[in-house]
Amino acid sequence: MAGATPSPDRNTRFIESSCGILSDSQFAPLLAKRVLGCEEAIVADVFKRWPLDDQLLMEFHRRICGDLVPVAGALALDTLAFAEDRLLTIHPFPDFNGRLTRLWLRELLRRARLPQVTLAVGLK
Repeated sequence: MAGATPSPDRNTRFIESSCGILSDSQFAPLLAKRVLGCEEAIVADVFKRWPLDDQLLMEFHRRICGDLVPVAGALALDTLAFAEDRLLTIHPFPDFNGRLTRLWLRELLRRARLPQVTLAVGLK
């Protein structure tokens, strides 16, 4: 989890949240309340027209912890790394895949309203 750090005694994890730095036991009720709200939305068919895809997962994540933890940095890096890996794995064009990938990542960042980062050219 973004912002999670071990405590000095290493028995309890502490999480940096919008409510301050909380232990797991302090954080759990806040998260549980939001999970319950999301479950109630599922029962009420709020998501019945949503495709079963990554956007639905992102919406669940936003609903349960979007206002509790700073996720943009870690999520952006994980998302970018995954997207870059998948695109370069399929290597869709004979040339210029690296440039295409950087443009793709830039558009992903923009659409997700995540901070723009410097996309470095990889050296092999």
